[in-house]
Amino acid sequence: MPWVNLNDFGGMSGLAAKYNVRGIPHYVIISPEGIILHSWSGYGKGLLKRKLNKWINKANRVMTVKKEGNTTIVESPIEKSSNTETIEINRIELTDTETVFHMKAFNAPGYWVSISKDTYLKTEDGTHFPLKSADGITPEERFTMPESGEYSFKLHFPPLPADTKTVDFIESDCDSCFKVLGLPLTKE
Repeated sequence: MPWVNLNDFGGMSGLAAKYNVRGIPHYVIISPEGIILHSWSGYGKGLLKRKLNKWINKANRVMTVKKEGNTTIVESPIEKSSNTETIEINRIELTDTETVFHMKAFNAPGYWVSISKDTYLKTEDGTHFPLKSADGITPEERFTMPESGEYSFKLHFPPLPADTKTVDFIESDCDSCFKVLGLPLTKE
């Protein structure tokens, strides 16, 4: 094999535990400073290239906030933290009647993603705003990823208070659910 293969024969308590290996193949992105930036298991045609492009492009994202009529549009919101590389929030639209999250899912072709019906937004004061509806994905149902390994969909929530500066996206309260925290809604 023309790539680096490591095995310390320590099973799930050795090298596999350090890198949180849950399947084969397992990939790890390590910075030049030796920091583990991201790791994942699984294979699909072109998945490695898509993951690397997504990771590289993340560093080049520039967030913008603009007003179009009664709608505030946050393009490329940059979260404080996230526990996932499977979903990305590309755009947030804030109106008097709803909050719309434009999402993109990344996964190997043929693998599935799912969004919980218990997904909610949480504001700085701890108020929850539950998922109202979705376009392009049905909550609680498995969506099989297309050959491209990318898929766009929208999630609709109640309107957020006008003075909300940041919001958390929480896909239910389970340990493995998607959590994207500290999404800014203003440039301040």
